[in-house]
Amino acid sequence: MLGVKQGLWYAHAHKSISLILAARIANNLFTSAPGAFLIESKKISYLGQGVKIDDFQIAFKESKNSYKSGIVSVGRISPVKNLEILLNSLPLDFVPKIEFLGGIEDSDYHARLVALGEKKNLALTFNHAKTYSEIPNYLVNWRYYFCGTNVAVDKAVVEAAAAGCIVLSLNKNVLELTGMNKVYQKLKIPIPDELKVQFDTFEKLSESQIHDIQLDISTATGEANNVSNTTRKIFVKLTF
Repeated sequence: MLGVKQGLWYAHAHKSISLILAARIANNLFTSAPGAFLIESKKISYLGQGVKIDDFQIAFKESKNSYKSGIVSVGRISPVKNLEILLNSLPLDFVPKIEFLGGIEDSDYHARLVALGEKKNLALTFNHAKTYSEIPNYLVNWRYYFCGTNVAVDKAVVEAAAAGCIVLSLNKNVLELTGMNKVYQKLKIPIPDELKVQFDTFEKLSESQIHDIQLDISTATGEANNVSNTTRKIFVKLTF
């Protein structure tokens, strides 16, 4: 009403009436990646996730000489996370440890995951006792991070990439925003469309190569998703 330009940030795999109305009113629409704003509009700009990741990058730098192993995923234990995709992709008696960290939102789903892990004899554990301040130093102990979302980009996967975790995912938006697509380009191979093949690709590399890749991921994810950069881009868009 006062003529001040309005900007709307939204990144979620859900569309509501209020979102549709707000999108019509706003001058500019901002989101993380294609598919994260479920309305078609010429006003949309893609700016990365916009996450405060300094603590995660600091934790990574401080742990650069420590050995990392296993696969982790952080977030509520819910079907929307598609955690079973990872378990189904792994062979029987897969040795590396796997841990899902998060509150159990769906007890039936949790039970199915437990049963699947036992059926395939996987080293699967669940962890529900971490505060947010503990997460940076927790993530740097893991070599791989799994993200099972179909289109949306979880804040947690961006934080994990900033902490140097190699991301396993079939989500193109996740692979782009975490810098994993550039890693595969550097390796001169196409992005594998199977999680186990992604895992095997990195297991064949030396520790020196792994460390270089982790550094590349942490750097790339910071450049694409740091909240300071995202805020600056929004300001420029709304000002000019």
